[in-house]
Amino acid sequence: MRIVNRTAYRTDQLRAFAVRARAEVFGDDLKRLVVTFRPARKHHTGYAYVGGTNSVVRVPAPDHLDRQKLAQVLKHELAHNAGARGERWMRASRWHGWGAGWRETVTWALDLPLDVAAPATAPGKTEATENALAALAARRAKWIAKAKRAATALRKIARSQTYYERKLAAMRGK
Repeated sequence: MRIVNRTAYRTDQLRAFAVRARAEVFGDDLKRLVVTFRPARKHHTGYAYVGGTNSVVRVPAPDHLDRQKLAQVLKHELAHNAGARGERWMRASRWHGWGAGWRETVTWALDLPLDVAAPATAPGKTEATENALAALAARRAKWIAKAKRAATALRKIARSQTYYERKLAAMRGK
């Protein structure tokens, strides 16, 4: 399962939610799936195509986050990927929607952590310059290797050309 995280939450923790929801919906079926997490303002929402492989789940900011709702939305969207049709019955269901007792089906979500990831720091000017220099050195080494291979190939072609020219001259001389 591939996770695309566009939110402020930690990817490994969102993956844990997705893996658990997938196990409940798909069981042992190892269908390839891509779950994209995107930020939302207040509500837990999502969309997926019936029988498809992609799901998008919108996750609200930490002050509006409810782990059980997140887990239920994940299960709902993965159920669409598994082939479930009929939005009305799904929403009324306690297993894939908001029917009576739905929170009991996702109590496992309360045990999973979901923290905001540490902000990524941009490299300083010195570090960025060192990175650029290292990248240029790698590119230069790559082109030097290509030039060596090209020189070797040209030598081999010249040797073959000389061989066939001599062979042709010998054939004409007889």
